[in-house]
Amino acid sequence: MLRAEYLPNKILVELKPGSLTVQSGSSAAEVSLRLEKLLNNYGTAEIKKVSDTPRGRGLLQSSAADPLADYYSVEYPASINVELLVEILKNDPEVAAAQPVFIYRIQATPDDKKYLNQAWYFDLINAPAGWDITTGSTAVKIAVVDSGVAPHSDLDLDTAGWRDFVTENNLSPVDPNGHGTIVAGLAAAIGNNDTGITGLDWNAKILPVRVMNDNGAGDTTAIAKGIKHAADQGADVINMSFGGLSDSLDNALEKACDYAHSKGSILVAAAGNIGGNIYADSIVYPAVYENVLSVGSVNNIGNRSIFSVKNPNVMAPGEKMFSTDKSGDYSNQSDDGKYFDGTSFAAPLVSGLMGLLRAQNPTVNPQEAMEIVKKTAKPAGSFVEYGWGIVDVYHALTRVPYPRDSGGGKNLKVLSAPNPAQRAVNFSFPLDEPVDNVRIYIYDQRGRKAQELDYGSSLLGSMYVTPEWDLLGADGRALANGSYIYVVKATTKDGSVKYGKNILSIVR
Repeated sequence: MLRAEYLPNKILVELKPGSLTVQSGSSAAEVSLRLEKLLNNYGTAEIKKVSDTPRGRGLLQSSAADPLADYYSVEYPASINVELLVEILKNDPEVAAAQPVFIYRIQATPDDKKYLNQAWYFDLINAPAGWDITTGSTAVKIAVVDSGVAPHSDLDLDTAGWRDFVTENNLSPVDPNGHGTIVAGLAAAIGNNDTGITGLDWNAKILPVRVMNDNGAGDTTAIAKGIKHAADQGADVINMSFGGLSDSLDNALEKACDYAHSKGSILVAAAGNIGGNIYADSIVYPAVYENVLSVGSVNNIGNRSIFSVKNPNVMAPGEKMFSTDKSGDYSNQSDDGKYFDGTSFAAPLVSGLMGLLRAQNPTVNPQEAMEIVKKTAKPAGSFVEYGWGIVDVYHALTRVPYPRDSGGGKNLKVLSAPNPAQRAVNFSFPLDEPVDNVRIYIYDQRGRKAQELDYGSSLLGSMYVTPEWDLLGADGRALANGSYIYVVKATTKDGSVKYGKNILSIVR
C-alpha cells in the first residue's frame, strides 16, 4: 500500500475555540496543564503556537480570520507512535482536531530524453490567440508557494512580500532547490522584452513563498502558513506545484486553502505524478480539495503523460518544459541532464492563464475562474483520464464575464467627468480611508478590455480624483465613439480591495 509520509516526532493539534488555555509550565504555548501532562506521557513535548494570531475566546472565534489561530505544533526529541497519539487526542474534550504533520514533495519527474523545441506547448493551449486579447497586467500577483524563487532578470518578483517558512530568513528571495524558479518562469516570465523567454502571463508580478527545503520536501505547518501568507499579501493566484498522499484528512492544509479561496485567491495545484502505476487514480493533496483546481500533464501531441494521474480537473503541457533556472539562465534540463517533466510544470501554465483572466476582469472570483477554465477546455479523451480536457487560453478569455460592481470587496461610488467625454476625462470616488493604489479598467460593449490605467496612492481626504485620461486605448489610438464600462479597483493601505463600476460615453 502506498502510504502518506509524515514526520515521525511531530503532530498538529487544533484546540476547540473558547476552550480554557493557560500558560503552561514547561512550554511557551498556551495549553492547559492537563493537556500538557497528557502530551508529556510520550516524552518531553515542545509545544508551540503555529500562528501569531491570538486565540478566540467564547463565541468569538479567531479562526474565522486566521485558519491556523487555534493550532499548536507538538514536537518530541525522538520518534513516537504518531498514529496512536493522534487517535487519543481526537477524543480529548479540549481538542477539535489532531493530525500528523504530513510531508509534501515537488511534483517533478525528469527523464533523460533529447531536447525538443519548447514552443509547442503555447500552440497546444491556444495561447497566441489568447494574447491578442490580453497579455496580462502588472496589477496581478501570482504566488509561487514552492522551494523559493531565485532572482532572475526575466522575473518580476515581489521582494517585499517574500517569505521563507523553511529557515525564516526573509532577507531576500532564494531557491536552493531550483524547482520554484522553473515554475515561476512558466507562469509569468516577462514577455515581449526582447530577451529570454515568456511565461503564459507576460506581465504578472511573482510573489515567492518558500515552503520546500533544499531537497524539495515541505511539511503541513510551513505550507499552510505559506498559503495563508500569500492570501494575506493579496495574491490573485496561488500556484502549488507539490503534492502528497494522506491516510487521513490534513485539516490544517485544507483550512489554509479554504481561507485563501475566501480571500479571493485562485488556487491551482499539480494533480500528481504517480500515474504510471496502480495508484494512477490517486489525486494528491492539496489538488484534491474542492477549492483547488487540479492540473494533469499532457505531452506534445496532447496525450496524457505516463506519469500523470487520472481524474484531474484539466490538463496542460508538462513535458520537456523550458524555463528560467536558479542560475539566472534558462534551461529545460536539470544539472544532471534530465528534462523538466511533471504535473509541477503543467500547473503554472494554468496559473498563468488565471492571471490573464484576472487581468481581463479583476472582479472574477475564484469559483467563476475555475468554471471558465474547465468549461472552455478542449476535450482530449475520456473524462477519467483528461478531466474537462486541455486548457484553451483563447476560449477561456472570451468567456470572461462583464465586470461586476464588486469582486468580493466593498463597492465604491465612482463617477467620471465630463460625461459624455470629448477629449479627456477624470475619474473620482469618495475616500473614507487612505488608498495605496488605484487601477481603472476600461471595457468596450463586447466586454473587451480597451485600456488599463494605473494611479498612485492618496492620503485620507474626502475625494479621490485621478489625473486626466486622454481617451486613448492600450494601442495608443483614440477610442471610438460609444459607451464604455469602467471598473475602479482601489487597494487600501491594509491590503483590502474595493471596487466600483459605471458607464462612460465618448462623443467627439
